[in-house]
Amino acid sequence: MEYWLSLMFNFMEYFALLLFFDVFFERRLQGMKFWTAAAILMLCSFFFTTLVHTPFSLVKLLGCLALFFLANCALYCGAFWMRLLTTMIGYAIIYLMGLLTQTGVCAIFSLDYEALVNDRALYILVGTGCDLLLLALALALRQYYRPRGRGKEVKTVPMLLFPLVSLALLFPLHFNFYNVPQALPLLLICVAILECVNIGAVILIGWLQQNALLRERALAVNERLTAQTQSVEALSAAYAAQRKITHDFRSHLAALSDLLPQDAAPAAARYLEELQSTQTERILTVNTHHPAIDAVLNQKAQHAEKCGIDIQFEVNDLSALQIREIDCIVVLANLLDNAIEACAKLPQPERRIEVKALLENTEMEDKGVLFLSILNASPPVQIINGRIETTKEKPELHGFGLPNVREVLARYGVAPYMRFRDGTFQFSFEWPNLVC
Repeated sequence: MEYWLSLMFNFMEYFALLLFFDVFFERRLQGMKFWTAAAILMLCSFFFTTLVHTPFSLVKLLGCLALFFLANCALYCGAFWMRLLTTMIGYAIIYLMGLLTQTGVCAIFSLDYEALVNDRALYILVGTGCDLLLLALALALRQYYRPRGRGKEVKTVPMLLFPLVSLALLFPLHFNFYNVPQALPLLLICVAILECVNIGAVILIGWLQQNALLRERALAVNERLTAQTQSVEALSAAYAAQRKITHDFRSHLAALSDLLPQDAAPAAARYLEELQSTQTERILTVNTHHPAIDAVLNQKAQHAEKCGIDIQFEVNDLSALQIREIDCIVVLANLLDNAIEACAKLPQPERRIEVKALLENTEMEDKGVLFLSILNASPPVQIINGRIETTKEKPELHGFGLPNVREVLARYGVAPYMRFRDGTFQFSFEWPNLVC
């Protein structure tokens, strides 16, 4: 009976800890793979706590922390210090909650620990109530923070003070609980304060992450506005140049009209040759018949050429594209900026970008799909769970390009494909031609 009770309590506490980790980290695995791995790690934790029979010791504390930290590393993605902080706070909250409920019951009913353990029904009730409180707390935190998304990792090293103090105080608190029953009221107050401090630390971390997320979004919006402004300026410049050519073209037609009736064909031919030699610069490098996409592609093409990058385009008629222009601009501008930045880190002969933007008909989509592929030379990159961490200084101010792209594509149900091979990075996807 004790074995199964211990297994049940361990399972509930471990499940609460996983929900707690869900607040701050993204899972490495999904579905049954996640729960299978979690079950194996939970059994390892249970066997360890079963082997260590003492209610509390330094070996048990360090062993449990190590196992919980291993579970965090195996099941979730995150930075080292953030993992360590959440593991220590999670363990402190779990153990303090158990001590708080046991101390409270003993104080209310004037019992010592041995009497509580011997009363099987009361002990089960207290243990179940403790684990339900942990689950309720974890669910509340997960519900409050998770829907709003996570920001980047906050500075966690100073906050290690909260769980370190709590874990250090567990030893004298346990000594008083087991051996000094008359100190129960004071012990109850101390445990309650420590538990509130650790819960407050969790709320503070969540608040800091929310602020980091809001800052990220503000910077992302600024990047989008900058990209749109540059694209509009490029399009305006192209149209202004086109109007100038149209105006000059009328003068050229008038000159030719004067020459041809006078049987001055040789003079007209020389005039045309001279005119052709002066029109070597193309106003529009790319023409898809879609103003917004033309603006982005031509503006980025000019930027790439200034950086000494060989950029090639394969496009077709995109005039029938129904995807929102602002979404097209965000995706194209960010992807091309990333490609240009990656190429700029290489020697000039190696710099190249290949862009495909093709509106294709498919049987699955009545209005077709936009196939977009950007392939560029790049230094080595590591793709982990569909993410590429920025290597720039002050990373909190960078690394929004791909997240912005993923955010837009996710609204259309698009899963992009990323690959790095033989010095070439590729980002491609099929985008349904619809308004979202």
